[in-house]
Amino acid sequence: MIADPNSPELKLRLVEWQHDYKWDRPYGSLNGQAPIEMLYTKSEETPFWDEVEPKYDLSGKRFHFSYYQTDLALHRHTHARHQPGTK
Repeated sequence: MIADPNSPELKLRLVEWQHDYKWDRPYGSLNGQAPIEMLYTKSEETPFWDEVEPKYDLSGKRFHFSYYQTDLALHRHTHARHQPGTK
């Protein structure tokens, strides 16, 4: 079938096709599931923030900076201070 670029329904048909292609059709990379099916599956398995927050322990976490080099230097400095034989 050839699309008529002057058709007033073309935009609607393209939107419908995109929705079907991106949400409803099965994907091999999702083991044959459609993306919307995978979304529902993951939504059922994923806890809400109010369930996670009370159980989350920040004591073992180090801060992450948005600048990789700064974070790396801080990480090295922190670990060097905790090595035997270093000041």
